[in-house]
Amino acid sequence: MTVSEVIDLAIGIEKDSIILYYELLDTLADERAKSVVRNIISQEKEHVSTLHNLRKGL
Repeated sequence: MTVSEVIDLAIGIEKDSIILYYELLDTLADERAKSVVRNIISQEKEHVSTLHNLRKGL
């Protein structure tokens, strides 16, 4: 597996995580819990961006 393929795989995993967290968000009633999940989603989106930039640099 090449470095580019590994990065693509990681991007896919991050995107799947984002979808999962959005689904979780829809089930939560507690605003504090929602805030935590929104923060996690934001972090995951940053990971995707970082991985895209890393891939561009190859």
